[in-house]
Amino acid sequence: MIPPTPSSSPPTSQAAPLERRRILPLVLIAIVSNSSYSCIAPILPLEMDKHQIPQHWVSLIFLVFPIGYSLSSLAVSRLFEKVGTGKVIAIGMGLQSLLFFWLGHVFEASLALANDHNNRHHFHWDRDADREVDPDGGNKSDYHYEGGERIVVTGEHIRDDQQNSPVILTVALLTLTAFLLGCTTSFIATGYYSSATFLFPSQKESAMSHIEMAVGIGYVVGPILGSSVYDSRGYASVYVGASFCMAIMAFVTWNFLAPCLTKKVKVCCESDDDDDDYDSVVVMNLRDERVGDDLEDARVGLLAGYNSLDDGDENISDDGHDGMQHMSVESAPQSRDPTVPTPGTTTMRQSAREKKPTSFTLLKSAKITIAAMTILYANLAWTFMEPVLAKRLDNMHVKETWIGVVFALTNVVYIPTAFLMQYLPKRFDRHSVVFLSIATTPIAVLLVGSNHLPLLILGMISIGFFPTPVWILLLPVMQEDVLNMYQTEDPSWKKSLNDVTAGIYNSFMVLGQVVGYVIGPQLNGSVGFAVTTRVVGLMIFVQSLVFYFFGMGGKICSLKKGRRRVRM
Repeated sequence: MIPPTPSSSPPTSQAAPLERRRILPLVLIAIVSNSSYSCIAPILPLEMDKHQIPQHWVSLIFLVFPIGYSLSSLAVSRLFEKVGTGKVIAIGMGLQSLLFFWLGHVFEASLALANDHNNRHHFHWDRDADREVDPDGGNKSDYHYEGGERIVVTGEHIRDDQQNSPVILTVALLTLTAFLLGCTTSFIATGYYSSATFLFPSQKESAMSHIEMAVGIGYVVGPILGSSVYDSRGYASVYVGASFCMAIMAFVTWNFLAPCLTKKVKVCCESDDDDDDYDSVVVMNLRDERVGDDLEDARVGLLAGYNSLDDGDENISDDGHDGMQHMSVESAPQSRDPTVPTPGTTTMRQSAREKKPTSFTLLKSAKITIAAMTILYANLAWTFMEPVLAKRLDNMHVKETWIGVVFALTNVVYIPTAFLMQYLPKRFDRHSVVFLSIATTPIAVLLVGSNHLPLLILGMISIGFFPTPVWILLLPVMQEDVLNMYQTEDPSWKKSLNDVTAGIYNSFMVLGQVVGYVIGPQLNGSVGFAVTTRVVGLMIFVQSLVFYFFGMGGKICSLKKGRRRVRM
């Protein structure tokens, strides 16, 4: 008897369409949240420049956002269990509403706070004059205060930005706001990734395809609407509008959409007529008297008998009797260290006694860590050029209007490509598609580094195409491998593993943004844009080899061997 092995990449049944009442709320949440967030990039740097904030502070503020996002993604899965995924998404939107409102008024607030401080020291900041003014009528170049005495200083301009100008205060407030925005964004994004893959276990690729299409739409719509409002109504109006939209969505999600993000599951050992709505907290009483010791012993006996048959004819004893007749409870799987993922079936009673794995537990597995690093490098293919590409295009004498068009090309291509990716698992193995995707991404990166504008544009189009299978298929692949490590009958464990894996995926995805924002400007300033693209392309190609030889590539090899056996 050949034991059944977990399918490394089973074709998902995608004939039936996704249930609209469940997928449409997630799509709407993804569009609104990403539209609101993507208003920041084209507007905030311009406003900071108007307020005379140096460029290196702008880079710091943009770097803090993905750090908060990445750290929060690793921990937010526990909130899903305690509160519910839909409600955590609503809480994230509510907090973002407050943060966007604050972001719209942060410059006014910092200026008021700085002037309040300086007035107590006899000076206030006159931004138009770009100097500090003495309320008694003299310039700071005329007077200097020491020990409460005013000393006349002739012909010398004394200025202390760190104490008296609002620049440092503004930077501090913006940095804190960016970090908190990153944390709350992870509540929303991890929530819709986790819900999409949990609600549609046999259609994960299709669900991820819809979510990524929504993300792409948000990244196209947000900058367009934000820039239009900024030009016509000013800076504050952009984020007050975003705040209002997020507040409405938080209310709608909490009261109407959250119930749609639940799933009917059969509770084991209950009547067939008893279904429970399950989101993150399973309504299940494992100590119910109806789940008796006899029933558990019977399950253990059947499990042990099944395991004994896995060795085929070697299970038959010398006296000719089937090995199942000699089975006892002692042959059942013993309790194991919950932090060590070992194959086997975990019953609900066992899983209730064990500690559920955390993100750090799963990352002890080399396959999961290497897979997570793959999404990091896929995101790096785009994020490393975000801070430097505009300057590169300007040096190539591209007009400002067309620079925006070049940036938009990637998302314009990404949206239809993401839609088509859901059909790939029907014909191809997911592990193979992910490997080919990350292995061909360096081609797009190298094209972007070309000195010829048509090839650069072709590279931007390719960035929207080559890495897309990684974005769509990698999370289902990771979740499948995690479930194969912890084979369990407990729905609460399945949901927890699903959430934690989504958190890891989301965290490493945004970690790629951190890496890109750091190495992109550094390498570009040292060796130039063309060499930077070659270095990044080489890094991504090396990661594809690591994925193949040390990560999930072993499954590709096993699948090829399996096909050869079938042909023979």
